[in-house]
Parts: sequence; structure tokens; C-alpha cells
Amino acid sequence: MRSDQDQIVDELLVIEAQLGDRACLDLLVDRWSGRLLGAARRHTGDGAAAEEVSQEAWGAIAKGLSRLRDPALFGAWAHGIVRRKAADWVAARGRERRETARTRGAEPRGGSAGIRADGEELVGLRRAIRRLPAERRAILFLLYGEGLSVGQIASLLEVPAGTVKSRLHQARAELRGLLETQGEW
Repeated sequence: MRSDQDQIVDELLVIEAQLGDRACLDLLVDRWSGRLLGAARRHTGDGAAAEEVSQEAWGAIAKGLSRLRDPALFGAWAHGIVRRKAADWVAARGRERRETARTRGAEPRGGSAGIRADGEELVGLRRAIRRLPAERRAILFLLYGEGLSVGQIASLLEVPAGTVKSRLHQARAELRGLLETQGEW
């Protein structure tokens, strides 16, 4: 969880970067690149793709920063850009896989971006999370992986906070059901 001091520093950096201070933008990149790269990695499930998605996202962030009205929402806004860039990458990869399968005369194998964790105790959880729809995986990662609040997630997804709470409830219930059927819970 981020401290109030970190939030204030980020807000000041955003304001200064919006005013054209390149050094402040560079500091924002330093402060946020690890988190956004991690989010890209979780959304794509691929390290090289995460680098590419992260680079594209930072280009969009730099280009669109002047349009961000509330500097306090920088993190949620930046995560939204990463999420959209990752979704574009995943969609393009799906098209490539379908095209490859078509040319080979086979059906594409299923697969999705999942989490990476060490330890045998997490194998069942990873398997269950991978079986969740992408929207439910993403909302769980935003809450638990990125430490975003319900309000920040609502802003990121551009939906009411109640919708986020409902989706979290549904994701948890579905995950619980998957774990129960796998005998992991």
C-alpha cells in the first residue's frame, strides 16, 4: 500500500510534468515503471510482451498526461492505459494463434495470462485464476496485486464503485467454486 507522502509526491510530479518539466516526467517513469511493467506482465503472461506493452503505455502516458484532470488519479489512469495496451496485445496474439491454427488445420490451444508465483501451495490457485475470465482476473489483480482501492479501480474501469464491488464478489465466488471443484479448498 502506498503512503500519503508517495501520493503527494506523485501528484506534484504529475503537475510539473503537465507544465512541461521533462525531469519530473522522468521521475514519474522511475517511480512507476516497475509497477506498470508488473501489471503488463500479469495481463500478458509474457515478459517480452510486457516490456513492449509497457513501452507503448509510457508513450501514451507521456502524450496524454496533459489531459489528465486529477493528478491524484495518475496511478489508476496509467494502469488503465497499460490494461488497454495489454488487451490489444492479447487480442493480436489471439488473432495470430487462430491464423496459425487455421494454416495448420488445427484448433488453437486455450491459454491465458496467469500469475507467476513460486511454491507448490499456489499451483492450484494459479490454475483456478487462469480459468477465470480475463475481466475477473484483472479486477482481482488490481485489488490484490496492485493494491488499488475500490474507488481507484472504479476510476480505472470507468464504472461505479458498486459495480467494482459486485464484480469482486462475483470473481471471488467463481474462484472459490473453481477451487472447490479442483479439491484445492
